[in-house]
Parts: sequence; structure tokens; C-alpha cells
Amino acid sequence: MTFSDFRAHSSPLFYKLTLLKFQDIIFLNNALFMYNFYGDKLPSVFKDFFISIDKIHHYNTRLVIKKSYYLPKIRTNYGKFNIRFVGAKIWNSIQESFKSKSRHNFKKLVASYLLENN
Repeated sequence: MTFSDFRAHSSPLFYKLTLLKFQDIIFLNNALFMYNFYGDKLPSVFKDFFISIDKIHHYNTRLVIKKSYYLPKIRTNYGKFNIRFVGAKIWNSIQESFKSKSRHNFKKLVASYLLENN
């Protein structure tokens, strides 16, 4: 397909073929979940899944301005991979300019960001 050496590293091949790696696909799907949560497009079951930073304290900080979510304290390995922690962490790491775009553009921007930075 790319006629690369069989010992070639996979990251440049994924970039050349514009394919996302498995971990990047998981990141992208979690980011889309958070985008839907932020836009209030999820079922009511998820209404209280994440706590906005402005609900924790009522003064302006960088995280309040960035519309970030509170990261819950984790004590176990299960907690580290729970969507309540992972989703908030991913949403807080996404650039602010991406969050105001449409869902389609958000998905394209995050995917291109993942391709360029891996």
C-alpha cells in the first residue's frame, strides 16, 4: 500500500494515509460526547454527569473563562478510565476556538489536530 519497509514505524504511515490510531479514535469519540454534553444534546440521564467549574466557585479564573469542567478525584484505576474523569480531562485540553464550531467542523478540527500532533 505504501511500499514501506516492514520495520518502519507506524506513526508516519498513519499520518501519510490520514488515518487515526485506535487511541486517537477513542479520544475523538470522547471529545464528541463532551461536545454533545456541552451543547445539551444528550439524554437527560447525562444532565448531572459533569460539573462546570463556575458551579464550584463564583469568581473568574482561567478555567471558568475556558468553560472547563471539574475533574473528580480518582482513587482507583477504574476511576482513571471512567467517562466522568476522561471526558472532563479531554474537554479541558481542547482548544477554545474548536468548541464554538459546528459539530462537523469540531470533529474535523480535532481529527486534524490528532493527526498532526502524533
